[in-house]
This record gives sequence, C-alpha cells and structure tokens, in this order.
Amino acid sequence: MENSKKMMYCFLFLPFFISCKQEIKNKEYITIKESILYFKHFTFSNIIEQEGSYKKDDSIFFSKVFFENKNISNNKIIDPETFDVLYNDINDRKKVSNDYYLRGDDYYFKDKNYLYIYQDDISDKNKFPLFFVAGKVNEYSVIGGGYLRVGNKIYCKGNELVDVDINTFKIAMMRLKHSEWFQTIGFDKNSIYIESKKENKEKLDQYKKDIIGINLDSLQKRYSE
Repeated sequence: MENSKKMMYCFLFLPFFISCKQEIKNKEYITIKESILYFKHFTFSNIIEQEGSYKKDDSIFFSKVFFENKNISNNKIIDPETFDVLYNDINDRKKVSNDYYLRGDDYYFKDKNYLYIYQDDISDKNKFPLFFVAGKVNEYSVIGGGYLRVGNKIYCKGNELVDVDINTFKIAMMRLKHSEWFQTIGFDKNSIYIESKKENKEKLDQYKKDIIGINLDSLQKRYSE
C-alpha cells in the first residue's frame, strides 16, 4: 500500500519536474517539440542544409548546433533557462553604441555556458543559414555596432571578418546615404571593413567624407606608410 502511494505521488509530480527542467527564458527563439529543443529564427533563405534543421513558413528550426566540428543536439548544449539574445543583456547593449544595430539584428545569443551565432547572409548564394557555438560565454567582448570579438575572431552580423588584424582593429561611424542612421565600420592596419565586407585601403577616400568618430589624418597616414 505504501509503495502504491509513493508511485502515485511520483506520477503526480512528474509533470511539474519536467516543466521546471524545460523552462524557457526566450520563447521567441527557443521551442520544445516532442522533447526536442529547437532554436528558431526568421529567414528569407530557401537553402536549408545544416543537419537537423527545417523550414516552416518564414522560420527556420534547428534541432542541432554546430559545435567543435560536429552537429550536436541542442538538448545536450543549450540551457533554455538562460538562453537569450546577447543584446538583451543591458551591459552588452550599452557597448553597441549605435541603435541602428539594435533594430532586429539578432545574430548573437548566449546562455550560462556558451556564445552562439546565427549566420544568414542572403547576399551570398553559396551560403546557407547556420547556427553554431562561437565560444565560451567568458570569451566574447562587444566591440560596437555589429562587431563582436570571440576569442581570436571578429564577427559582424554573424559573419567572420577575413584576415582581420585583431590587435589594430578599431571601429568608426559612417553616415548612411539618404538616411538619418549611421553604419559602424571597421579598420585594421591593412584593410577597411564595411561591416563584414573587406575593402582595400585605397578605397578610404571613397568613404572618408562620411566617416566620423576616428582621426582620419592619422588613419590616412597609417595606410600611406
């Protein structure tokens, strides 16, 4: 009789324990279906290639995240109770220093353990939506605008900057044509980055009349050496 009561209590409280275990902080990006944890995101892309992903209407769903050269089940990696948009953290949000990049540019996410990136560059036909772990949560720093450093890499809007020199990388604001908004762009000792697109330093003259927030004379001198 005593054992029957214990079993009954277990069945009564089991749904409670399950619901606690699967509590979700941000339901806009995390959902659970049939015990599988999915990361979801809006996308224009129709090319769905990452293992464990599918598209429904205008959203893509990932059941796996690319981590250490493997696609790993979200259930084993993501902590749904702390998973959130990076810039929902007020301290990280302040460091962006350009409200233009807080208008739905949700490429970066974090939980208590890891920093995640959603990459979806529809301007490149050879790329497809990708969801991956970029590093541990203590390895990132917000540079400003769409730029984020994770370990020894720099990203902008989820795209890694090619051949960037981290030690000399700086950012500046550039006025968007026919707009009240400013674009945050990057510089290192070798190149100019219009967001993630690498440009030759010779193109500085093409942009410099619209750039603010950096000493253009010293920048010009650096590129002329």
